[in-house]
Amino acid sequence: DPAEHRWYRTPAESAAERGMPVVYTDDPGRVGASRSVVQDRLSALAEQLQPDLVLSVFFRDVLPQRVLDAAKLASLNLHPSYLPAYRGRAPINWVLVNGEQTTGVTLHHMVRRADAGDIVAQRRVPIRPRETALTLYLAIEQAGLDLLGEMLPLVARGTAPRVPQDDAAASIFGRRRPDDGRIDWSWSAERIDR
Repeated sequence: DPAEHRWYRTPAESAAERGMPVVYTDDPGRVGASRSVVQDRLSALAEQLQPDLVLSVFFRDVLPQRVLDAAKLASLNLHPSYLPAYRGRAPINWVLVNGEQTTGVTLHHMVRRADAGDIVAQRRVPIRPRETALTLYLAIEQAGLDLLGEMLPLVARGTAPRVPQDDAAASIFGRRRPDDGRIDWSWSAERIDR
């Protein structure tokens, strides 16, 4: 969204700096009649490219199975939480709202359920007092870069770990909505601050 306030460069901006082609769709998870058309185009592109790796980084939607299947080595997602906790959208916001002391970043195999695939590797990230979504995002981003730098060579060699998640320990959070920001002034000061 060109009007969205963000503190990061998009993949398109990074690719343009390096002269790499970009294929873009507004919403591969779009609901309705156009959803199948978008997913078919994305799937056809992935099958045509025959990528070694499909890598999703902090992406908001579940990719079509045909895209996941197109990868020769793996289809991986870098998720900004310590899975299986905080599957779904806006985990950085939710860990702050819920008063967590730590979170993390997880590299995992993608499956057709959000953030439920086998784990390749994880890193814990402490949540400091008075942490904001921006400062936590930046810490998680750096941990994710370090994790990718360490694990992608193992993925390429076929020696990366693959550990199933414990679904019984999973927690799932959806996107934040305006009502999620409402304050009940009878709450404790700590909760209101979060």
